[in-house]
Amino acid sequence: MMKSNSFTFLSSKIAALIVVISASIASKEASAQDDSQKRRSFLPYIRATTDCVANATRHNKDFSQHVIQGNIYPIMIDALKISCISQAAEMIRIHDVLYGGGGANFLTNAYLNDLDRAVRARIAPHIESVKQEAVRIEAMKREQQAREAELRAERVATAEKVRDTVRDRALSCVFQEAGQMLHSTERAEVVAKASMIFCEKEVNAFAVAVRDLLLAEGTNPSVELNFAAKQRVEEILVANIVKVRSERMRPKEESSPNSQSTL
Repeated sequence: MMKSNSFTFLSSKIAALIVVISASIASKEASAQDDSQKRRSFLPYIRATTDCVANATRHNKDFSQHVIQGNIYPIMIDALKISCISQAAEMIRIHDVLYGGGGANFLTNAYLNDLDRAVRARIAPHIESVKQEAVRIEAMKREQQAREAELRAERVATAEKVRDTVRDRALSCVFQEAGQMLHSTERAEVVAKASMIFCEKEVNAFAVAVRDLLLAEGTNPSVELNFAAKQRVEEILVANIVKVRSERMRPKEESSPNSQSTL
């Protein structure tokens, strides 16, 4: 009789425990189903806000610039605060209704933490298009710069040939007109200035050729450029006069019979 009572008591305990466990499991399942339902109800508002941010970001006037810089997050935030403020406010309100509050905290934490990824996923083709266009434009710039450099080199080469030809004519005239002044004690600068008067046409042509060479090399045109070209011409004339005087004053080397080869 005692054993029968003990067995009955133990069975009732086990049965009660099973009921408690079953109730707990059922409660958790119901809670999980409730959270899932809330999530499904809330998700459209998240997506609506993010869609709005993505669209406003893509149409921002500085979108391409931010893509090239690799940082579009600032214009996402601008979109959220300006263009999509009503969607964000509705998302917060629905969160508060479904979860009993915490909507603002959800926005500033979980939502913003995932915003960059979510927006980039929506506008990835547009981001890639901007990057490709930037690469194309950069390639065109390099190609244009190469063409300009090639043309500049050609202009410089032509200008150098013209300068050399005109320079030789100017020097020929100067040496011819200077005559005996090359053997005088006058300073080279005086001889150069005097000969420049007699050879004004040739010297002016030389100055123009020097100016054109400077322009071909990329110097900006200005009144000072003409003066600089004439000054450069005078320096060249002086240097050549000094050189000629030096060569004429150098004693001629006399050949010695003893120095000749007997081979």
